[in-house]
Amino acid sequence: MAQGESENFIVYMDDRPNDVRRLSERLERFNYVMRTLQNVAADPSPVKLRVFVVRSTRRVQSLLDGRAGENTTGIYIPTTRGPYTIVPERTQNRGRFSIRSEEILFHEYAHHFMLQYYPANYPGWYVEGFAEFWSMIRLRPNNRVELGRPASGRAPDLHLSPWIRTSDILQNEAPLSSMLYAQAWLLTHYAFFDRDTGALLRRYLNRMQEGATAPAAYVTTFGLSGVDYDDVLQDYRDGRMSGMAFDLPNTPDFPVTLTEISDEEAEIALLYPRATKEGLLAAEELVRRYPDNPQAHVELARFRIEDGNIPGALEAADHALALSPEHLEAHLYKGIALTEAAMDSADDDDPRWAEARDHIARANRADPDNALALYSFYRAYPNDGQRPEIVDQALEVAYSSVPQSPEVRSAMVNEMINQERYDIALQIIVPLLTAQHGAGADPNAEAMLASLRQYVNEARRESEAEGSPDETGPER
Repeated sequence: MAQGESENFIVYMDDRPNDVRRLSERLERFNYVMRTLQNVAADPSPVKLRVFVVRSTRRVQSLLDGRAGENTTGIYIPTTRGPYTIVPERTQNRGRFSIRSEEILFHEYAHHFMLQYYPANYPGWYVEGFAEFWSMIRLRPNNRVELGRPASGRAPDLHLSPWIRTSDILQNEAPLSSMLYAQAWLLTHYAFFDRDTGALLRRYLNRMQEGATAPAAYVTTFGLSGVDYDDVLQDYRDGRMSGMAFDLPNTPDFPVTLTEISDEEAEIALLYPRATKEGLLAAEELVRRYPDNPQAHVELARFRIEDGNIPGALEAADHALALSPEHLEAHLYKGIALTEAAMDSADDDDPRWAEARDHIARANRADPDNALALYSFYRAYPNDGQRPEIVDQALEVAYSSVPQSPEVRSAMVNEMINQERYDIALQIIVPLLTAQHGAGADPNAEAMLASLRQYVNEARRESEAEGSPDETGPER
């Protein structure tokens, strides 16, 4: 296996180094095109996206450990440790209507791009429509770009499957299906090239960002348009679709650092995207086979924390530190395990709090950009009133690095409530409800949003009743 590291990506691929370099460069080029066309001025996150490219969709399924449907060919998962995607090097299908492996890769990266740079409350259909639209990009030689190509892999559904009413899609009431993906792509494609529909879509999405449900956002936008979008989109499907081709002559070079990694290192690296149950079993096996590898013990510590085995996690972290006393993640996971143990004691004076902070701080000094270390440092202070300002700043830096992390975003919501910055808390809450891979991914999403909003509003009312000011500075 070879590893390629560039400005925004760490790619793991069981292939020749030149193939890894080429894929890393294409990912960077795709990111550059998306940033340019979407007018993203923000600096890249210091937390890079890990891309695990495996041989086949069957191997993707084996690493997913049952976390997605049996037809899933790729997945993007945001975590505080660092977001990652698993995609196949090749797909099993061939022919005119097959979906190319690069389309799967670009689809999953589009999920990351959306949540990294534009976190908001998106309906499930638009999350997939956005990713499908960008997955069809073609990066040609000499910095030529083609955008808006037809999604040939979705053509059979668009022409043969039962049509889903566009109003049902826009109200986020259509169940997950391949036809939903197909029509979500078609609607997103049309809105990208049709000025009036694009403006309507932006108003619809803004209403949801403000806290409206998808049905409410539909009623006040598309529902008032007087346009029969079923007819419009079916005519668009059957006619000549829009598209564009252009040059980006100033596209920079994208340096890639290549590293050959051993079979042992590759097996341990592939623990990163595993789910807890299967990952724990795999980590235990690798620790038996490679007892002198500190990273194997670190991964075991992580899985044991996730499994609730804190004594076992501390034991594994201590093994890693005995093998490598300065190992960043060994200190980090020991600190996390100590934090969990101290939390269980329900004692703010438990000495394990201070010990946990010491280990986490050592990890932070080794890598000041490590989002998990920053977030863990925040968690290692049990008393809000005794938390130094630098700890709140650590949380804010983690939030800016991995805004797609649900646990970091939730912590920021709590922190804004503690600071009585309620409007900002509501802004941060909304993207927590974004569902990937289908409108039906979380049937309780709207209820969760309503509950969170009620909690924040109650806290606001209590504060106003006590005469406290509601400070609403800019979101940090």
